[in-house]
Amino acid sequence: MFPSNLIKKSGIYLFFDVLRNGMPFFLLPILFRTFGPQEYGMLANFNNLLAILLIIVGLNSGGLVEISFFKTSSTELKRIISAVISLGLIVTTIVCLVALPFLEMISHQLLIPKVWLLAVIPAAFCQFAINIQLTLYQTQEQPLKFGYLQFLQTFANFSLTILLVFTLELGPTGRLAAIAATNFIFFILCFRKLSSIKQIKKTDLPSLKEAAFFGAPLVVHGVAGWALTGADKFIINSFIDTRSVGIYSAAFQLALIVNIICIAFNRSFVPWLFQQLSSEEINRDKIVRGTYLMFGVILGGASFYGLIASYLAPYLLGDEFRKTTSIILPISIGFGLNGLYLLVVNYIFFFKQTKLLAKITLSISCLHLALCMLLTFSFGVNGSVAAFVISNALSFLTVWIYSQRVYPMPWIKALTQAPGQTAIHRVKS
Repeated sequence: MFPSNLIKKSGIYLFFDVLRNGMPFFLLPILFRTFGPQEYGMLANFNNLLAILLIIVGLNSGGLVEISFFKTSSTELKRIISAVISLGLIVTTIVCLVALPFLEMISHQLLIPKVWLLAVIPAAFCQFAINIQLTLYQTQEQPLKFGYLQFLQTFANFSLTILLVFTLELGPTGRLAAIAATNFIFFILCFRKLSSIKQIKKTDLPSLKEAAFFGAPLVVHGVAGWALTGADKFIINSFIDTRSVGIYSAAFQLALIVNIICIAFNRSFVPWLFQQLSSEEINRDKIVRGTYLMFGVILGGASFYGLIASYLAPYLLGDEFRKTTSIILPISIGFGLNGLYLLVVNYIFFFKQTKLLAKITLSISCLHLALCMLLTFSFGVNGSVAAFVISNALSFLTVWIYSQRVYPMPWIKALTQAPGQTAIHRVKS
């Protein structure tokens, strides 16, 4: 169904993703034993804040670089890259100025020292700029460079954490410093790389506007997407207790491997799909059948992994986390449904129909928050898990239907038509 080089590149992405995520996974048990619940909660708040700011500071405009790579000349692409980075710098400055009067209040609520609240904003911008270089590697179909850069950044973060937290005994502050310092160092390296290959040009106002108009609707989309995997932990903490958050988070970490695999495949699938959609002729039936095959592989693989992980959880996590055995499988399926979502949302991104996508994601996220509060209040952690699965299913189905409106594909026809009866469709300009 898919070219062999696509499968090969997926394997490269998967290898580096597993390698990159394996180091933080190895670090987690050590951090749990080193820090108390309150200190670890502060670290979690810092990471959550970093994740939200990463969406906000660049107005989520990085996707424009990926699309422009296939649709514009190299000169225009350079203007877009410059505009996206400049836009991120402008928004970062605004966020810093807006946050200053509220530092005391935010520090009190999140237990993050004020100096690190200031540091997290530029750290988010640095990561945003790093992601631009990663996007270029992905669109240029260079999975080795992509994986190598991500691995090096993670390894530096891991090494600095060991040095600052354990060798210099700086405690939680050392962990915060390691995250911020790593982002800054690799921002410098990536910026120099972009400058050396002349990918950055003078920014003009039309390009800034294009980046802003493309990305602004996706800020809502990004924050709403974060709510699907981040807000539930705060709800569990409010409705039940911190211990339950630990159990839920442990199961989430074990099931996260499904999401890692789905993202790895999608990274290699996106350039191939965008290339197909950019050509004058396209075999839509072949794409649809291949996508259906991936639907089955993802859901079947997620279910199988969930069963295995549920059995192994007590041995990996210890008796205190035995309750994770009942929720790892449904969380794995929830991540599998998100993998299906990734396959169909690409059509919407390619044709830049992001405004309605933002509304859809916001609606699903609001529904998820309501469901999560209601079901958690009624059924505890199992209710939170149910809300996660339901919300991911609704997100996938809704976006799938909308993508069909944006760019019709023979989803029903492919189920009834024999595999040999394919047709080449000419794309209308």
